[in-house]
Amino acid sequence: MGTYLVERFLPGVPDKELARIGERAREACRRLYAAGVDVRYLGSTLVPDDESCFCLFEASSRAEVERANQESGLSYVRISAAVATDERLIRAT
Repeated sequence: MGTYLVERFLPGVPDKELARIGERAREACRRLYAAGVDVRYLGSTLVPDDESCFCLFEASSRAEVERANQESGLSYVRISAAVATDERLIRAT
């Protein structure tokens, strides 16, 4: 499993829509996981002053993260492999 950071640029998006980003990503991952796609939404960080959002996912591949974002209908600038350093995000092996 890998960790992936999804960067979104969200100019002019109202605050209440920003709050729904996590819900949409989480629901898309639930549907895909139930269908056998190994992808999980871990959380988001919103940066309102920069009109941006960063979402963290765990998946077997970048393609699975791409699929989850397409399924959610959320646009993104890029998807990058990431290293989680927060102990809450690192799985015990």
